[in-house]
Amino acid sequence: MPSIALISSDLKHWLKDLVDRARHRAVPVLPSRVPVRRIKRLIAKRGLALINGRPSWFYTAYYRSDPLTHFTLQKIVETLPKSAAILNTGCGTGIMLFWLLDQGFETVEGFDYLPECVAVADEVRTIGGYETRIWKDDGFDPTLTRSYDLITAMHWVFSAWGGNYGNAAAVNPRDPDTRERLLRELLSKYAGHLNPDGRMIIELTDAVADRRAPNDHPYIQDGAQSIYPVRHSPEQVARAAAAVGLEIEHSYLSVSYGHQPRTSYWLRKRAA
Repeated sequence: MPSIALISSDLKHWLKDLVDRARHRAVPVLPSRVPVRRIKRLIAKRGLALINGRPSWFYTAYYRSDPLTHFTLQKIVETLPKSAAILNTGCGTGIMLFWLLDQGFETVEGFDYLPECVAVADEVRTIGGYETRIWKDDGFDPTLTRSYDLITAMHWVFSAWGGNYGNAAAVNPRDPDTRERLLRELLSKYAGHLNPDGRMIIELTDAVADRRAPNDHPYIQDGAQSIYPVRHSPEQVARAAAAVGLEIEHSYLSVSYGHQPRTSYWLRKRAA
């Protein structure tokens, strides 16, 4: 039986979608061949639907995609051939992974740190008849056995540096040298698993948040200064990428969703 919090959340978002459609506003969603209602039941069954009594991101992600995610996924479809091999790191319950498969990509694999997420994704894979590989792994130290044309690290990196998945939080996260080192170490785990001319998309909290005014958040008194403290400037990203043979191809900033401004960096493997 769904909790009152989940029923209330579903109703609120259903009404918001009705209003948005009435006003002819786009409602970006990530549908898959498995009904969303069934996926949300699987998420609840595995204990992932609520965090501290409130609907979790794993649950609410199925309402609609945020602007940065929606833009990034559409750009992947427009940029890469369907034969491209894609790795979705921190895949969660597989929402982006299955969406990309539904767009016709032939090879999309993924892993997540939380076994509960992997279990849900596996169930969705079976129900939907998807041909893919999903496994449990540590995004900061993955065990990879092949190379890819695209590796994505969306949503999870800045949160994991905060220790939000039961892992150890980064020490001294506001130190610029620490921030750059953490990013360089992370990128080094994946750069060698990109095919020639391959890309990595990584979503980071932007260092512009360091200059955020204390009253610039509607719910958090310190202007969210304590949230996602590992942040990166474009210059830091460029240096960390160059150190492992990558370069910034594109970057896209989003300030309209989430607790902090985020930037999606498209990193490209440099020619040897």
